[in-house]
Amino acid sequence: YRFNNTNWVSEIVFRPDFEILNTEAGKYEFKVYSYNAALVLSATSSDLTFNAVGKTAPPANVANLSIEPITNKLVRLKWNKSTDPDVLHGGRVYVRHSNLTDGSGTFQNSVDLITALAGNTTDAIVPSLEGEYILKFQDDQGNFSAGETSVIMDLPDLIDTQVILQDREDLDSPAFQGTKTNTTFNTSTSALQLTNPATNATGEYNFKDILDLGGVFSLDLKRVIRSIGFVIGNDIESIIPSGSFWDDYAIDGNFDGPAADEVNCQVQVALSQTASGSFGDFNNFANGTFKARRFKFKLLLETTNTSQNMNVQQAGYTAEFQSRTEQNYQTGGGTSNAPQQSGTSAKTVTFGTPFFVGTSSLGGANAFLPTVGITIQNAQSGDFFTVTNVSGTGFTVNIKNGSSFVDRSFTFQAVGYGKGV
Repeated sequence: YRFNNTNWVSEIVFRPDFEILNTEAGKYEFKVYSYNAALVLSATSSDLTFNAVGKTAPPANVANLSIEPITNKLVRLKWNKSTDPDVLHGGRVYVRHSNLTDGSGTFQNSVDLITALAGNTTDAIVPSLEGEYILKFQDDQGNFSAGETSVIMDLPDLIDTQVILQDREDLDSPAFQGTKTNTTFNTSTSALQLTNPATNATGEYNFKDILDLGGVFSLDLKRVIRSIGFVIGNDIESIIPSGSFWDDYAIDGNFDGPAADEVNCQVQVALSQTASGSFGDFNNFANGTFKARRFKFKLLLETTNTSQNMNVQQAGYTAEFQSRTEQNYQTGGGTSNAPQQSGTSAKTVTFGTPFFVGTSSLGGANAFLPTVGITIQNAQSGDFFTVTNVSGTGFTVNIKNGSSFVDRSFTFQAVGYGKGV
């Protein structure tokens, strides 16, 4: 054998394998001959040329990625185990997400969905979000797979939810009006960026408004992020003016050189159970249920490469309540199938837990009142009822015969949104 066209080295072995220690990256040429019992060398050799790249080569791409729903908030991703030892031992699996649903999502224009997994992982349970899940392997030297593997999730429309707010900081006029720390809004790209990654590798943006439900409720939150990393310096978008032929052919900065995949952005939320008290710690979220009265949001931008920055083009969240049914709650006794007695006057019924009915800033006061249905169990001819004073905490039922109240057994069913405390 010889290395990079140097002198040939000959070795005689008595086994079907041969090991060269302390090798270097470069071109290796091998010629293998065999001896017979009379120690006569074979006339021809079996030849092999091998270009050794060592750990500088990127690992293989993620293979056979699939997705399966678990709940309306979680899905399971599955893929084949990496074939590269330096991924299996000391490497990682990165799971990112883009809210693009047309297949144009890339590792560069997506953000981490969960913390990077161990390199020998083959599945993960992640938040259920509409868009594209994008995976790459990373070896123990920090090299990413050359290609990226993805799967697209198109969520069905759920009829038993009520969206109360869709907040998009990028759609405000002007955009991104909240408090900025080591971040800057770039008017030329219409995006939020790190001010100077060389001096501050992380930055924050606090959303302009605090979400106040008017009471403590369990609320579903889904994040909205769209961003793309870029290598700091002149790129072709700045060289060729806007409005030229470039606009027709540019695709997410593919002409700008190496991908900027060492930047990341997360939406975080902090909770408060009171109208004016302090908030807890900020935590990342993607799709989950949180119980609080007030919700404060911020963006966290970060880079692990000071020559890379990012454009956060979209940022926000969707807040919604699940539909809920309550029936036959009896004060102090919980829910029951047993009917209640109306008595001989107006009967006030209190729900076991309050419904969310809206506020002046969220849909409007009493915009989402629950629907209440009454069934009289022992009705007599001429009996009728009216339901009044429906609110998030209860209602009043009047059961009469003619102009007089009558004592009847009844059950109720109330359907609304949200579950308060």
